Amino acid sequence: MLENDTVHYLNWEDLRRALDYDIEQERSFSYKGLTKDNSSS
Repeated sequence: MLENDTVHYLNWEDLRRALDYDIEQERSFSYKGLTKDNSSS
């Protein structure tokens, strides 16, 4: 299933801090003025 890739696990406290950080970054980002041309997809 993993085709020889490695899986890294975090303890729940580190995972929670990482998620909190990512969510705060998303909240503080302004999408105002962006167009589809600005997206990476």
